[in-house]
Parts: sequence; structure tokens; C-alpha cells
Amino acid sequence: MNLNEDMVFDERMLSQLKVHEGFDATMYKDTVDVWTIGYGTNLEVGLTEEEASVLLEMRLRELIRQLATFKAFNNMAMMTPARVAVLTNMVYNLGVRGLLKFENMWRAISIGEFGVAADEMLDSKWAGQVGHRAISLSEQMRTGKWKALD
Repeated sequence: MNLNEDMVFDERMLSQLKVHEGFDATMYKDTVDVWTIGYGTNLEVGLTEEEASVLLEMRLRELIRQLATFKAFNNMAMMTPARVAVLTNMVYNLGVRGLLKFENMWRAISIGEFGVAADEMLDSKWAGQVGHRAISLSEQMRTGKWKALD
């Protein structure tokens, strides 16, 4: 008999594995010295592109929720989706603490001075570290329009 995943998969299976494996949000070495995370996910096996995409989407959605709580977003009608994407891209790369260090950029964003915000992005250690990414994202911040992928 050929196994059909839809016939075999059952939510109880998922629940049972969660209980048996336990959850750990940080990497650890399991009982046979294999790097593991979550519900016993073997990190040495790696991820498929599909798994990595799902993880990326989940993390981006959480970062957007976090960004929405920032004071600079109050009353910002000109904060286009493309500009929010710039900040989401940056927070993904830098973390919340790192993004908060861009005080002059945030000040400019809060008053709708997106050209100044773009200049502040380029005038940073981060811009030197990420190169073309910073140039592309600063242009997207400046215009409020999606930059072609390059």
C-alpha cells in the first residue's frame, strides 16, 4: 500500500510528537550530540527552500506587528507599503535594537521627510556593511515606490 500523506496525517500525531519531543526555542545538542531546535528539528539536516520561506514569512509578519507599535508610525499617511517594507527589511537584518539606533532616520520619518530618512540610512555603518542593499532600500524609502529587484 502506498502512503498518502493526507490519509495518514492526523492532528493527534502532531500533538503527540509535540509532547514527546518537547519544545526549545534555542539550539541545543540532543542526546546523540545533534544540533536541534523547536520540537526536535535536526538542524544538521538543513531546511528545504519551502521550509525557509514559511519561516521567513512568519518572522516578517511578526516584525511588521512589532513595527506597528513604534511611535514613528503615528499619523503617517505617507507611509506606503513600500516604505514599511524597507523598515521590515532593515529590522529583519538588524533586529529591533539595531533599527532603533537610527534615531535621525526615525525623526525624519515621523515628520514625513523621507528623503532625509533615506540619506540617514546611507550615512550609517549598516550601509557600508550591506552595500547595494542599502542603496536600493534608501531609494525605495525616498520614493515610496517598490524598487525593482536587482
